[in-house]
Amino acid sequence: MIVSIIIPVFNTKYEDLLKCLDSILAQTFPNFEVVIIDDGSEDYYGNRLDELVQLDSRISVFHKKNEGVSVARNFGVNKATGQYILFVDGDDILTPWLLESAIQAVEDYDCDVIVGMINTTDKRPSIFPSREKNVKFELLDDHKKKELECHIFSKSCERWRPDQDGWEFNGEGCWAHFLKKEIALENQFIPGVAVGEDTIWALTMLNSSKDYRMGMLYEKWYYYIQNDYSVLNKYNPKIVGQLTLPVDILEKKYGASTGIVHAAYTDWLLMKLKHICFRAYLAKENTDPFNKKVSELSKVLHTAPWIDVLNRRNTQPFKKRLKFFLYDKNIALYFYSCLKLVKRKKYDIEDGSRNESKN
Repeated sequence: MIVSIIIPVFNTKYEDLLKCLDSILAQTFPNFEVVIIDDGSEDYYGNRLDELVQLDSRISVFHKKNEGVSVARNFGVNKATGQYILFVDGDDILTPWLLESAIQAVEDYDCDVIVGMINTTDKRPSIFPSREKNVKFELLDDHKKKELECHIFSKSCERWRPDQDGWEFNGEGCWAHFLKKEIALENQFIPGVAVGEDTIWALTMLNSSKDYRMGMLYEKWYYYIQNDYSVLNKYNPKIVGQLTLPVDILEKKYGASTGIVHAAYTDWLLMKLKHICFRAYLAKENTDPFNKKVSELSKVLHTAPWIDVLNRRNTQPFKKRLKFFLYDKNIALYFYSCLKLVKRKKYDIEDGSRNESKN
């Protein structure tokens, strides 16, 4: 039995990729292959990737033109020779027992998809936690799948949220999802979607008519490393369109939904709107006049799919209705910019107080 580990890279920091590979090569389950997909990186970087095959015979590198992470992952699945697939980002870290744990769970519980726990952090672990014994497993029936659907949008399930050490079931990402190759082939990522592609992927798989046998394994698997250079942690003039595209896709299914799923989806929409404000218009790199920012955001929000979202605001509870009102009436940027100013002033005052106490 072979596991194929798919790693899409696009000029990923080379030192981070090496640390990722170190955590993979240290796996206690040895029967795996590492499929690195170079998604059109610069030539010098591609040449360095070719050197990686010398590290271990289980590593292979494929080069292709830049088409985005979704196409790169699909390309990797098609190149994979293993019976199982694990998607990994090139700057993340795996616990040494991930593959052994996943294989054992698949055999013990006869599952198509196993989801393990992740830890979202900005620091790579210097030492791994102790591996736990008698790990809990939770098979997802229809009710729990609906619960996971809500959790993907709003992290609403208490038992799946971060514990005191930060370990949780993320749900919306493809990280820490261990699945059969045929399922990966049936549920490919949508080409052209660069942000939120994994949310759509997870929801599509969860709602498949084939009713996959899925389970949650309460074991620590995956460190998701947040870097300054990642897509959502840096200013990108294209970010508005990149965040709008998954909304356009999901609106077709969830725009007319009701009940707890719609409530969770609405939370997710509000989070994306806030993300647009802070990552695009209020980012320090955006030096446009403030009135221009307000005007541009207004144009975005008063065209599809956002206008459809705003038009539903009167069906929402008061707090959510108020938030959508701020966006609809072009007040949101003013509100958030004032909020940033207040927080900055508070920090300056506290910092000044600390300096005075030192003197």
